Amino acid sequence: MSLQTLWRNSVRCFGDFPFLDQWKGGASSSCWTYAQTDQRVQRLVGHFLDLGLQAQDRVALWSGNQPGWGALALAVQTSGLIFVPFLPDFPVADVVRCLRHAQVRLLVVGTSFKTLWTVWLETRQDDAELEEDRLWAQRVQLEILEEVLERSPSPTTAGAGYPNPLEDQPASILYTSGTTGVPKGVVLTHANLVANVRSGAEIAQIHPGDRLLSLLPLAHAYEGTLGFLIPMACGGQITYLCKPPSPTVLLPALAGVRPHLMLTVPLFIEKVVRQKVFPVLKKLKYLLLVPGLSSLIYWRIGARLKQIFGGRVRFFGIGGAQLAPEVEELLRRVKFPYAIGYGLPETSPLVAGTSALKGLKFSTGPVLDGVEVRIAGQHAGDGVGEIQVRGANVFTGYWNDEERTAEAFTPDGWFKTGDLGLLEMGNLFIKGRSKNMILGPNGENVYPESIEALLNVAPLVVESLVVSRNRKLVAKVVLNAETLPEAVNHWVAHKGHEFAQWKKDLGDAVSAYVQHYLDELLVEVNRKLARAARLSALEWQTAPFEKTATMKIKRFLYDK
Repeated sequence: MSLQTLWRNSVRCFGDFPFLDQWKGGASSSCWTYAQTDQRVQRLVGHFLDLGLQAQDRVALWSGNQPGWGALALAVQTSGLIFVPFLPDFPVADVVRCLRHAQVRLLVVGTSFKTLWTVWLETRQDDAELEEDRLWAQRVQLEILEEVLERSPSPTTAGAGYPNPLEDQPASILYTSGTTGVPKGVVLTHANLVANVRSGAEIAQIHPGDRLLSLLPLAHAYEGTLGFLIPMACGGQITYLCKPPSPTVLLPALAGVRPHLMLTVPLFIEKVVRQKVFPVLKKLKYLLLVPGLSSLIYWRIGARLKQIFGGRVRFFGIGGAQLAPEVEELLRRVKFPYAIGYGLPETSPLVAGTSALKGLKFSTGPVLDGVEVRIAGQHAGDGVGEIQVRGANVFTGYWNDEERTAEAFTPDGWFKTGDLGLLEMGNLFIKGRSKNMILGPNGENVYPESIEALLNVAPLVVESLVVSRNRKLVAKVVLNAETLPEAVNHWVAHKGHEFAQWKKDLGDAVSAYVQHYLDELLVEVNRKLARAARLSALEWQTAPFEKTATMKIKRFLYDK
């Protein structure tokens, strides 16, 4: 089945159901039904014909989330053209490099991106390769998304269309990074995406009319498949925020939309739990010891947590990185309907997952139907090895890159994810990235993510990163800037008169307290670690770590 067939089925079954919507502070904008979206899709298809675009030509989109994003994606993919979306925070130079690599015929940008594009194209680049990219990009046809959506095709192409794409034809090229060297574009076929839609729909269990509030960038495989294609195939309604999801924007939207489904990354729910729930539990720690009362307290907390997200959420998907163990423990105890999945862009993306509250604790759930997973090179001590995948959802290769495509697969055809994990009772457990694993002094496998999970439980710690330096383990730690001043003042007050002068010099007091705090934390964490995994030092990282679209730390920037 192709995406054209999938879309036509949805239009036929859910034509009058609401589909694409946008929250504009206080109310939703006029929502497009499936039938109304299809009218826009068909106009776009006619416009592509007017431009002379041929099957398999590449059409790129650089825009934030909005209803028009989905309409353009559907128009491109159902026409047999190849869709090349870019994350909103991609630098212009990286967008241009990827456009050139994919030989894109048409670039569509959101209104707010036009100025960035125009200024860059008009600015001569000192670097010879960048200048060559700039001159090439000036020849790319540019259109504005909001304008092209309203454009009608010429009478000669109105009602015309492209043939139904074949299943094995490319539908998308996803550029996961364009920042260094030759860009790497993940090629996903119609068959890849449809296979993942079918298996993922069984997990999400979306009913016609269910509402999803979209927070993550659609250009990422996670949101593109789970947050767009699967709801589309099931008759769901998707609402987009018109601004970044700050509390002042998100909280009214949650109350107004009252979503049945949400997709997030661990950092999002971890922040909510640590700010809204853990402080309450700390105050109630003695009441939690009273038999019978603890169940009531956890029930009330679960109800309150659901209310924060609108009151009727029944599937809260978490993916893109590992969830902190203490946060997952809390979510299970209060019966919050979370579901953890595992995947990569190369697997369309979902490999393993389960319905809300159905998986084993700390696992990503069972492997999806139609997908095979094996653990290669298992370590004798813990059974951990590289996760390798085979199935209809696995990509065909990287665009115009035979060498890296060959490197990504084993000789017998399994995709090498580069992730470490193990299978227990049919459930997949993720242990980290193979390239992050550190070899201990006696050959032991040390997983920095496990050490970071222990550090991140500490009250003041927001996030951490473990690196190997001169054969010793060092952790960089980001502290909570909001609660740090209060902790410093409390510490200084209890130190007595010899520390009174620090009240006049807050900088000295902060530095002294942070060193004291990290020294104590180092001792506490090392008590819980095996000898090979113990840290030699903790360092204060004053600025937040730079992150990917799914809020994973860009480790390569700090591995020094």
